[in-house]
Amino acid sequence: MTDFTDMNQCKATELFKYLFKISCASSNSPRGELECCTEALEQIFKKVQDLVNANEEIKRKFATAVHMTEGFERFAQACNYALDCLSTLEVQPLPEFDESNKIVVVIESEADGTESLDSDDAPHSTTTLAIIYWKHVKDSCNSYEDAYFSMLMVNENDADSVVVWRQVLCPIVMIPGAGSSRKGLCGYEGGFEDISQYPLPMFRKETLAPTTESDTPAPSHEPVPVASNIRTTSRDSCQLPSNTHPRCQGIKRPNDADTSSPPCKRTKVDTKPSTALQEARAELSNYLALRSSARFDITHTISLLIQGLRVSIIWGDRQGIIESHEFDYIENLPHFLLLLLLFQRFSSAQWGYGVEAIPCLELRVDNSESNDHHTLGKAEVLWYDDSGTNVTLAFSPLSMLYQGDKSRLVGRATTVMAGVRKTAVLENQTEECVVKACWPEEKRESEIVIMKRVAEIAQKEAPYYVNGHVPVVVDSMEPSFPSSNTGTIRSFLNLSTAGSRQFRLIAFERLCDITTLNEEQLIKAFFQIMFCHRALWAHGVYHLDISLKNLMCHPVTKKGVLADFDLSRLDSQGTPMTENTGTLPFMALDLLTDDAAAGQVQRRYRHDVESFAWVLAYLCHSFALVDGKREPMSDDPLSAWFTNNAMCRLSKYDLIRDWGKSRKQCSEHGVFLAYPSLGAVAYHACLFWLNDHLCLSNTIEAGEDGEAAQVEAFLDWDALITVHKKANNDLVTTALDNLVRHETHEGLESKICHVLP
Repeated sequence: MTDFTDMNQCKATELFKYLFKISCASSNSPRGELECCTEALEQIFKKVQDLVNANEEIKRKFATAVHMTEGFERFAQACNYALDCLSTLEVQPLPEFDESNKIVVVIESEADGTESLDSDDAPHSTTTLAIIYWKHVKDSCNSYEDAYFSMLMVNENDADSVVVWRQVLCPIVMIPGAGSSRKGLCGYEGGFEDISQYPLPMFRKETLAPTTESDTPAPSHEPVPVASNIRTTSRDSCQLPSNTHPRCQGIKRPNDADTSSPPCKRTKVDTKPSTALQEARAELSNYLALRSSARFDITHTISLLIQGLRVSIIWGDRQGIIESHEFDYIENLPHFLLLLLLFQRFSSAQWGYGVEAIPCLELRVDNSESNDHHTLGKAEVLWYDDSGTNVTLAFSPLSMLYQGDKSRLVGRATTVMAGVRKTAVLENQTEECVVKACWPEEKRESEIVIMKRVAEIAQKEAPYYVNGHVPVVVDSMEPSFPSSNTGTIRSFLNLSTAGSRQFRLIAFERLCDITTLNEEQLIKAFFQIMFCHRALWAHGVYHLDISLKNLMCHPVTKKGVLADFDLSRLDSQGTPMTENTGTLPFMALDLLTDDAAAGQVQRRYRHDVESFAWVLAYLCHSFALVDGKREPMSDDPLSAWFTNNAMCRLSKYDLIRDWGKSRKQCSEHGVFLAYPSLGAVAYHACLFWLNDHLCLSNTIEAGEDGEAAQVEAFLDWDALITVHKKANNDLVTTALDNLVRHETHEGLESKICHVLP
């Protein structure tokens, strides 16, 4: 979820300047080479002002829209008429009007909007409009008049007939509010900076309910806004099924999740926001999250919040929300039309479609050259090499193998898509790969850099334990266009850039879940990964996120593979390590305490190793054998692990205490556990860590430190191996003996950094 509680506010004129800056920039302009020429903006504003003063019809239409006796269609009509007039302006350095990128304001059909925006007594309801491309309406009707009626009669079950979130360019939420103090719409005077702006009232934190909405289009000549049906799902929604593997449902606990810049200073406002304004903000923040999740490459979403006659421009990206001060669109009609002009001259990249801004990526739909953001059912993204002539891989933007929480705007927003790559050995042959798109915090070490270090260790320093047990990177990139970094706009607006995020793409060889292996293969792969992790740690790569979803296997060799290094650290970073990173269900007991949540527990090697034990426990209790297949139980007995720190910690205590009882209950209910031979191994491993945790807790409660704390910092690896062998499982013993006996094993212990600096 995303709310406006921690958002930033800025002057509307400053946000205008940034939008003007990106409008003038080419799609792939580097972040540092953008400039805003205030003089050019002033000249363009003057042309827009002259247009308004010379065109009585524009003023009449917006004056009529003030009194919403026939719904919000009048406002949409006025905007679309203005857009049609603005298309004739030559306003360099803005791009010329492009008919193929013609935009239109549409209204969703259930918004009847009969209440007056001038009325303070109007019901607390919101109306949603949207800006989309005109071509999406043009494809479904023969004329402007026909568009209104044909879209009213749309078949709700036909996904092609309903606007989906990847089509929406700019959501607009309207609520009742105060009217304008301007008496009549006479001539407008003054310059661009001559505008009355009002900071929005402070608001309280609120919980947002996820909603999904889509809008349909309307024409933009003498327009009648189009009514549309609302859909919560479509065949292209890419929503993960409800029975998704639990590894995709774990609650990830990164240190950089959901952080945002502190709010900027603003004028004190005594009034609290109305209920209608709070509801509108909640609705709009959901829209920002839903559009951002509609495609892997959405870099930002611009939206409008209109309260009565006051407009606020909203910018939402993976760092948070920036909200401009309000301005009256009647008193400042040239400014509002300037905003529409900037929108009209936006390219797809400036609307937030990142693929359009990356030279080595090309979106193809139905094997054609056209880039259509409407029908992506048969689309693919081509990834070219540095020369720009050879395709190294291709992936489907809608083949979601994994997608983070779609109802959240702020965060890493990891998306994993299926693809294929060309092999250098056999011409025209392909191999499966995956493409991972994400928004990590810029301050963290790049996963690209980390994977290069991992590859060095695999090839030179610890090949026996690492080579073949880590992902192979096919290609990677960190684009440098303006919206690829959330700090760009904040730096321009003089807001804090702390917590800024960078868009990143990495392609890997495709791997399989470790749960696809049979029991013998899984045991072997599991301990291969455990020793790979140990070797990487000894050579300065600290994973810090051991979880079921990150334990994978190679589809051919069946070797265990340690995946997902996006929360990892290198020993070269040197900053104190108290970040409480990891995936909640599998985190060490020490990291589920209040002190750890407050960043007061120093990360240790044994915290990662303990997570392996909880993965084993989860495999033993939450997977069943159904028709010969190993599947996660629909009624997960360890579901409490996924709730919160306290519940997860308590549930782990209960599991150890009632271990035999819980497994007996499964047998009594006819449930066949998927990994019966792992039960004793998992129990002894978890008991080892529970005793370790209790011993540490007693030491702390007794007020002991010094030598006792130093002893606690080191993990007795030999004792841990012995614990795993206690179960007298021949498969486990054989796997461990093969790994321990290798000549390079003894040298690892001296290199292990047990307490991270």
